[in-house]
Amino acid sequence: MDNPEPRAQYLNVVLRQIARTALRIPRFQRHFVWDERDVIELLGSIQRGYPIGSVLTWRVEASDEYFSGFRHDPFPEADDALATFEVVLDGAQRLSSLYGCLRNAAASPIYRVVFDTRNQSFHHASAHVDPWQIPMDALFDSRRFLEVQATISTLADSEDLLPRALDLYSTFQDYQIPIIAISNAVLEDVVEVFRRVNSSGTPLSSVDFVRALTWQSSFDLEETFDAFAERFQATPLEGFSEDFLVRCLSIAAGLSLDSRDSRQLKVLSSRPGGLSEELSAMETALEEVAIFLGKINVRSMREVPYEVQRLLLFSLKLYKLDVSDDVLEDWFWRSTFAEEHQSKPESYVTRLVRSMRSGDPQPALEVRKPIDAGLLATRSRRAGSAVAIGFELLLRRLGARSLLSGEEVSVHEGMHGLLYSRSELAEVASDGLALPSGGPLSNIVLLSEADAIEWRYLRKTHSVGELFALCQSRTESAAEIWSSQGLGDVEGRSAAEVLTSRSAQLLAEFLPPGASQRSGGSNSSQHWLEIQRAVQRFIGFDPMRERVDERLTDLRIAMIALVDDLPEWNGLDRWLEAERLLGAGLGRQVIEQAQPSDSTDRRLEILGPYQLWAHALTNNLRFLRSRGYDPHLLADLAQNAERAQRGVYESNGWIAPQG
Repeated sequence: MDNPEPRAQYLNVVLRQIARTALRIPRFQRHFVWDERDVIELLGSIQRGYPIGSVLTWRVEASDEYFSGFRHDPFPEADDALATFEVVLDGAQRLSSLYGCLRNAAASPIYRVVFDTRNQSFHHASAHVDPWQIPMDALFDSRRFLEVQATISTLADSEDLLPRALDLYSTFQDYQIPIIAISNAVLEDVVEVFRRVNSSGTPLSSVDFVRALTWQSSFDLEETFDAFAERFQATPLEGFSEDFLVRCLSIAAGLSLDSRDSRQLKVLSSRPGGLSEELSAMETALEEVAIFLGKINVRSMREVPYEVQRLLLFSLKLYKLDVSDDVLEDWFWRSTFAEEHQSKPESYVTRLVRSMRSGDPQPALEVRKPIDAGLLATRSRRAGSAVAIGFELLLRRLGARSLLSGEEVSVHEGMHGLLYSRSELAEVASDGLALPSGGPLSNIVLLSEADAIEWRYLRKTHSVGELFALCQSRTESAAEIWSSQGLGDVEGRSAAEVLTSRSAQLLAEFLPPGASQRSGGSNSSQHWLEIQRAVQRFIGFDPMRERVDERLTDLRIAMIALVDDLPEWNGLDRWLEAERLLGAGLGRQVIEQAQPSDSTDRRLEILGPYQLWAHALTNNLRFLRSRGYDPHLLADLAQNAERAQRGVYESNGWIAPQG
């Protein structure tokens, strides 16, 4: 591909190029979608001398056969005699508006615009044009513009109006549009250009290029996709993107998802029957996907968190692989909460699809990332995130009931309430549980509209346990009602305990045994919390000002509790004891090195290794809890802590502690 050629062209030259069809809009480009306001704003920008953005074109030869047709109205019919021409890639809406308003207003009422010289504004013309109004399609027609001038000159205020008319004329005649032309480029180059170009308009996408490749007078992929959208309306596939359909078509055609392979669709579409076989298989597979998603209560494609999940489900159904819906559902939940498919490239999907095409679905169904039982207590309700979507789906799957009345409430119709207030969550955070900004997902409950109002009022004076008792007095089945939202016993339990245990219970509902217990179960979840809380007490702590022995004792107690609760985690006790001794040594080092006369910078320098140890231990605890039991990792952590401990003692000339 040659370097792009930027040029500035007068507006009237651009209009002449369009008139002789040297500048065309490909048939696969979007229809004109601007409204009257868009058109008026464009003309107003030119009148004020504002830039309207560059136009991107692709210079091609007629023999290239990239394009099977071109749009007209307002553009003229293409002249087949032209051997070379440019097609508009970015800027079709702007050029359509300008050509329609200035050269072909009869094409549509949206192009019938006048300039009112009295109030100096543009508006769409009615059936009658007043004498002081200038039809915009007269600006580049010298005879008509002279007639407009003559009409205005008869008006009493013509001395004011004529200069305005001439100013408008000269502004549009002198206006230049920057055009960037791509030449000697193949389709792959142009697709890549579009991935890199930022435009204020609506740039062409790879979907449009696939339309271009496959378009024929008897077949238009846009119409086919529109039919698919209508076919799957009000099904779990409602809301799929055209990009998704293009990828499904590529998979059905046996191609990779690399945009460079999309040119092969042109070859396939040129066969007898075109792509009809692939499209038929694609529709059948999509129907199977819709049936499966309906079984797990998914209502639209927006509720399938990852595009990778959608494509893998499609491929499984397309290749009719022997995978039960139970296995698929298990994979769906696990891959959602493990965030298995986050930020995966197209090559990753292509590899998994290729494996399924050969009859092996196992690589696609494998979930390697661990799931933490406390996940929902550490994630916020961020729109569009996999975990947040999964949380809403779990509540729907459980048949959530409102926590005061027991009334059944859907995720879409229900209202959100909070278990704990901000001040109560602040106390949880001070106890060592790392909470996301905005509060965790496990703090959100579903309520009917009436219950939501009462809940907000009662939470000011009632504890969560008291609200549970109120539900029991009203329904006599509070345990069942609250369990429908993953809430077990709340009476006498701390907010941290309720939030973490609710997360574990919700995840345990649909995940295989042990999948939500990789960190040891709900009891050990509390012990993980306690040890993290004990470590947090060292962060920001200065051994010169407060006694360190109490904190070390609390840490030892928390460590023993966790080790006792995880007897199968061989090596955990060795690592934690090494960390405790390292912390004790670093604390002693601070006490011995610090002097009352130390500057602030010197004090921070002395505290640095001690604080670094506390932060590192916190991060390692969180990582290990999320990862699950890993004897090799525990051995490495223990060796590192023991090595660091020996280094501290040797550098200070101390005798290392035994045991």
